[in-house]
Amino acid sequence: MNDSPSALLLVMWDLIAIAFFACGICILRTTARKLLQWDRRTGYGIYKVWPKPDGNDENAVEAAGCFYRIFGTAFVVMAGVHIIVVSGVLIWKLFSN
Repeated sequence: MNDSPSALLLVMWDLIAIAFFACGICILRTTARKLLQWDRRTGYGIYKVWPKPDGNDENAVEAAGCFYRIFGTAFVVMAGVHIIVVSGVLIWKLFSN
């Protein structure tokens, strides 16, 4: 019995990883203000608790933007590693038979 994953499963895994990679790129390319309009949990929570002296919210937007950059970078890195590893396994599996 062969315990290795099938080629179809590896292709599907790669496609899902590509979708996550694209989401990470979208998060990185979108402005912090636009993401704050959509987000009501993570970055918005940082924006709400960040001190806003004199009513200027630029520092709070920058803090939320820093979180979004870290979050998008994590998506890109993790999905990129998955793409590389799964593609390598898929190529190895296809040429080893």
